[in-house]
Amino acid sequence: MEYDFLITILISIVNLSSFLYMYFFPKLSMELKHKKIRGIYVVFVILFMIYNLYELTYYQVYSIELEYSILGCLMFIMLKGNVFKKIYYIIFSYVMTQLAESIYIFINNIIFQFIFPCDDDYLILLELLKPIILVVAYKLFKKYKMDDDHMDNKEWFLFMIMAIFAAGFFEYSVFATWNIDLNDPLQYVIFNYVYTLFMVLMYMLFYFYLRAMGKKNKILFETERRLQTEEFNIKLHKQMEEANEQNRKLRHDLKNHMLMIKNKIDHDPQEANEYIEQLLGNVNNTTIIDGKNEALIYILNSKNAIMQEKGISAKFILQSDLDIISEYDLTVIFGNLLDNAIEAQEHVEDKRIIVEIREDKDFYYIRIKNHYDPARIIKTNEVFKTSKENKEQHGYGLKNVEECVKRYHGIFQQETDDYYFISMISIPK
Repeated sequence: MEYDFLITILISIVNLSSFLYMYFFPKLSMELKHKKIRGIYVVFVILFMIYNLYELTYYQVYSIELEYSILGCLMFIMLKGNVFKKIYYIIFSYVMTQLAESIYIFINNIIFQFIFPCDDDYLILLELLKPIILVVAYKLFKKYKMDDDHMDNKEWFLFMIMAIFAAGFFEYSVFATWNIDLNDPLQYVIFNYVYTLFMVLMYMLFYFYLRAMGKKNKILFETERRLQTEEFNIKLHKQMEEANEQNRKLRHDLKNHMLMIKNKIDHDPQEANEYIEQLLGNVNNTTIIDGKNEALIYILNSKNAIMQEKGISAKFILQSDLDIISEYDLTVIFGNLLDNAIEAQEHVEDKRIIVEIREDKDFYYIRIKNHYDPARIIKTNEVFKTSKENKEQHGYGLKNVEECVKRYHGIFQQETDDYYFISMISIPK
């Protein structure tokens, strides 16, 4: 070639881009410790460039894997933070440089050698494709970088092990392709055993990762359920305060009402009767359900006030105080089921809800019936689902109800007939 010196510089720049990529990519997540250590990296890069210029590069004397190993050790020292996270990102950046190399080889050896043959001088310029690929990859990862600050050490450890196995398997595959004679029975058996062992270990790692994620998801679910219950309690407390405020106003005005009734009875009994009917209507809007279980009565009164405000005909049959159920679980059970029943009345003309609480010598029974629109109910695998927009929250609510019932070894069921959507709970004594 006529431009050996320029070609050497070009190849040096291309090789340097791989090292710079491996430096900058992990830096997306971790920072360098000290300026002195950063200087070590700079010295290494300068030496690397000098060796390239004098055609005494590492890859001519040693393998390219040794170069990357030396660089990886330097980066490991330079980067602070989680050790497992360091190793994962260093290996990941190495894999990305190998991907760029593979794309370059494919385009060079397949496209421009066989499909569109080119002069060797132009093929040299193709070397610039590798740094271009790395720059694009860096920009994409920088833009779409995941938020990994909330991942714990166990997860990073699993990611690190998987990254090591994946990179190791890649290197072994390359080595096996060029060095193992598959016609030799011993080498063939060893080759198969290594591949099988790799697959088994990878599946074990995936199992442990899924197990760790399952525990984390369970914690997240419990936290979300607790927050949902707290939000519901705040809402319930506000509704009860509004109902109590109406009662206070009514009691405050009671004396004036009595005087007005006495005056009307003395002068016009018919008008007095109409006034009493009007007063009873206001009382019905704040009907007080009575019982011994204060938590249960508190919830039912709050929901009843909402029903009356929305024009829903409500009927309560209370023949048990459900003392066996905690206040928390009562709130979850009746709060979610009555909220769903009240919401369902927005889509029917005849708005009606019936709440029955009974017991016998063996069981407590809760039965909530409400009119419903069949078009908005979907039944899959014996489970009823709503077609409303917040169906995910609706599903969480029913799951919470089911978990509360299971704590008392009870059964939670839902069914429909021609008129009612029915939620039924039976809990043994």
